[in-house]
Amino acid sequence: MGGRAAAAASGAALAAPVGAEVDGEVGEPGPVAAIKEVLGSHQTDEIILSTLPQRRSRWLARDLPGRVQRDFGLPVTHVVAESGAPV
Repeated sequence: MGGRAAAAASGAALAAPVGAEVDGEVGEPGPVAAIKEVLGSHQTDEIILSTLPQRRSRWLARDLPGRVQRDFGLPVTHVVAESGAPV
């Protein structure tokens, strides 16, 4: 399954049980640039970041969740992939 299809399937699986509307897309390779691009064209209530566990994540080593919250002023929910989950 390609990146776009995986994003769509993940969003639909998360939204269905709670009746929420979820949108996702594949964009810029850098997380901050990708978020900035989306915020420029979509109304957004919250940013959800998914990372690898602390010991494997370059994003966490650079405090990406904190930076995103400071830079964009929106609530940030940080989700960590389970150990042993496919990447």
